[in-house]
Amino acid sequence: MVGRTDASLPAVIGSKETLRGLDATYSLLSGWAFQGGAGYFQLPSQSTTERTGGLVDVTRSWGGGNGAFRVAYTNDQDNVNKFVQTGDTGPLAVSAGVLEFSDIIAPHIKAGLTGGGSVTRQENASGPNLHDAVDRADVTYNLGSTNLDLEYHNAGPAFGTLSGASALTDRAGGAAALGLGLSPIATLQLNYGHDYVRSVVSSTSTAVAAFNITPRRWPGFALTAERDDALAPGSDTTTKTFNLGVTKSGVSSISVTGTVAGVNDILAPENYSTTRTGVFNYQYANGPHNFGAGLNASDTTSASPTSTVTESLNYGFTFGGRTPPNTTGVPMSAATRNFEMKLVLTNVNARGLTTGAYTDTLTSLLSWHLTPQLAPGVEGNYVRVFNIVPSLDTHTSFLRFRLDVNM
Repeated sequence: MVGRTDASLPAVIGSKETLRGLDATYSLLSGWAFQGGAGYFQLPSQSTTERTGGLVDVTRSWGGGNGAFRVAYTNDQDNVNKFVQTGDTGPLAVSAGVLEFSDIIAPHIKAGLTGGGSVTRQENASGPNLHDAVDRADVTYNLGSTNLDLEYHNAGPAFGTLSGASALTDRAGGAAALGLGLSPIATLQLNYGHDYVRSVVSSTSTAVAAFNITPRRWPGFALTAERDDALAPGSDTTTKTFNLGVTKSGVSSISVTGTVAGVNDILAPENYSTTRTGVFNYQYANGPHNFGAGLNASDTTSASPTSTVTESLNYGFTFGGRTPPNTTGVPMSAATRNFEMKLVLTNVNARGLTTGAYTDTLTSLLSWHLTPQLAPGVEGNYVRVFNIVPSLDTHTSFLRFRLDVNM
């Protein structure tokens, strides 16, 4: 392929790496796959340096893709003549090689091992080359509705990678995930992850427990508890979150959720906060008519407390004329007509330590569905803000033509 593409590479050096140039892949029925590419890894701009390079990737897979052995090599370098200084380092050239192996080692158990090394060279200085390494191990277990995933990784602070989102450098830690099917209608998911940065005092950890039950005739129920810890120079923060949700769907749908989140910094106790949020939504649909109502309330206790309550109503209906022409080949709802009217009314009441206001908003939209893809219309909006200081009251409005295109 010639042009812009996302090259597939091992995750530790940056899978889905954007390459502008040439990328070619050749696959055999025997399980061998060969990939090679060269071009621009990063284009020059006022804030970025031009970076060019190449890649080679060879994979041998077996067992329907359940097992594989992979060798990948990348090389990229900054253009010294177009280098943009953004830190303490100058233009660099980085070479990295990675080995991956994965296979089913026992019934229901699959393991994967990854190892790699890199060399980082300074292009316009005589300093020493930086050598570093990465390793990663992953074990998964799957049996019916039960699954377990254990992962460990360790990447040196000077391990050279590309810029893909999955690239692993200057980090060490692991993760564990356990999913249990407690019954045909209930599941339990447990997750834990911990990472620390090797070059500075910094670490993060997350623990999550989620329980879901979805009865056939009764509302669904979801309960989630989460704890997040973040340590950095000058900060040691713990966030605890508890969420409860109840949902019911059908001709009329109802959802109720409640969330409590508390943040505490041991090194800065004055930065504590606790946020409580409650949300209620109701929606009813019958033929061409659609009605909904909602309530969202949030209260934050902190050195600067705030509270917000939002109420909303919406109503929409279609009317007039014949059913619009159907050019999609997909059956349309019998309730769909040529014209559609939507009305939305909201009231937002916000309060702070020394501020406060409530805002009323009315929005209306009249659309004419010429086709399923094209709908011209007229939209109107009116907003009125009532401030606790009457002299700051405002109101705005508009009426405009609108064209909706659904491709």
